[in-house]
Amino acid sequence: MRERVLVGVVALTLSCLSPAAAFAEGGTGKAGFLAQATWSAFECAVLANIAGDADEHSRLIDYGYDKGQKFMSELRGGKVKKEDFADEVPDPFISLLKGPSNDFILGRIYQSAEEEILSGEVVISEDDEMNLDEERTDAAQKKFKALNCPLIGH
Repeated sequence: MRERVLVGVVALTLSCLSPAAAFAEGGTGKAGFLAQATWSAFECAVLANIAGDADEHSRLIDYGYDKGQKFMSELRGGKVKKEDFADEVPDPFISLLKGPSNDFILGRIYQSAEEEILSGEVVISEDDEMNLDEERTDAAQKKFKALNCPLIGH
């Protein structure tokens, strides 16, 4: 009986850890891939949306969300190595891993990816007079292809 209570307390304590504090000394090595896949899918989803491709936008959101949930599970499960953050996890992830739920955190990551795309080298800002709808669509389609977005998740 005592062992069950102890196991329950340990499990509860571990489940309450914030994701940013859930590092492990060892790890699976796939956390970096999951984070990169999430970030890339969200960036590409933004481009697909601007380009008017609703099917690709939806597909990439779903793929990014799935990989992001897996990343958060790895992180909360203590399977992410500190080295993964330094070497493989996109920089914005580190500052965005705080929030009440995985969905909230993934929403923040999507918003950050969107902001990065909209402020990127291909100016596709809505308030820029030089970017008419057709030019914005063309710019988004070109960047979508340049980033190899059609390959993500296939």
